[in-house]
Amino acid sequence: MGNSNMLAYVKRGAKDKPGFEKIPVPEVKEDEVLIEIKSALICGTDLLVYNGLLDEAIYPLVLGHEFSGEIVEKGSDVSDFEVGDRVVGNAITHCRKCFFCKTGRTNLCTSFRHLGIHCDGCFALYVAIPDFCVTRIPEGMEYDVASAVGPVALVYHAIARVSIRPGSVVVISGPGPIGMVAIQLALISGAKVVNTGMSVDSWRLEKSEQLGAIVVDVQKENLKDKVLEISDGAGADIFIETSGAPIIQQGFDILKSGGEALLIGYSPKPQPINALEVVFRELTLKGSSGYNHESWKKGLEIIADHSSLAKSIISHVFNFDDLEKGFQVMLDRKAIKVAVHYPS
Repeated sequence: MGNSNMLAYVKRGAKDKPGFEKIPVPEVKEDEVLIEIKSALICGTDLLVYNGLLDEAIYPLVLGHEFSGEIVEKGSDVSDFEVGDRVVGNAITHCRKCFFCKTGRTNLCTSFRHLGIHCDGCFALYVAIPDFCVTRIPEGMEYDVASAVGPVALVYHAIARVSIRPGSVVVISGPGPIGMVAIQLALISGAKVVNTGMSVDSWRLEKSEQLGAIVVDVQKENLKDKVLEISDGAGADIFIETSGAPIIQQGFDILKSGGEALLIGYSPKPQPINALEVVFRELTLKGSSGYNHESWKKGLEIIADHSSLAKSIISHVFNFDDLEKGFQVMLDRKAIKVAVHYPS
């Protein structure tokens, strides 16, 4: 787009507050497309970058990574997309050369780059990304729904690593957007779902209950007693931690012997666990990081069939000019996810 400038939400350094600036529109490389953003979502990871708490972030940086929009320019080597295509962008670019990329585990790429963390993200009028990180949006799908592919793909990728079956008792820690997606995917699988939170999360727990979960405020109720009641005294089959809270051991305590614990949330500090308990009770502990290409495609399929799932995690909408207000609502824990609408 020549030497044009665009409005972008930029953080200059870890200790600097982000704000709007005019910066050049990205130049499109041979294998890239330039996308005019139509919708973006504010993610919990964006809050970490906003507050300067993500050590991996490379500044100065345009924030944001969950988005959809329209291709307005393409590089000379791009043949699978055309100007005017409605697309959703995958925030994670990978090398396609390392062992993990060659074996389909692109989320473990040894040199991956994440929009809004390692390179400029989507809280700008335009973003340029490689064509292999772009997927067409199904006809009729709303941009806000398309922008939610990332969190849905992340949760799908995670729960595929454990054995959720009809009748399984699944305890999900955290009533945030990832927790709420996990609730719905577990319910679709036929599980009995318990969602936990604290008193400050009461309005979110009400939302989780509306989605079909049994909710427990751990500051008011005994979680273990509740799980034993639901499971006829056996304990939970699966414990899923989505909030980053340091509660792995508490998760073990509510699992039945042979149960599985799955960690999705980012916990900033090491956590002690009773390793002997893992051995003698044959517990399984797994982690899950992001999503690979197959999970990304599956995430898009899921929201195409269940658009209400994507819409359920969007509680507020702000215009791009009011992006700071959107961040404040998220930081004040008054929103699940904020959708940002861009000027036409």
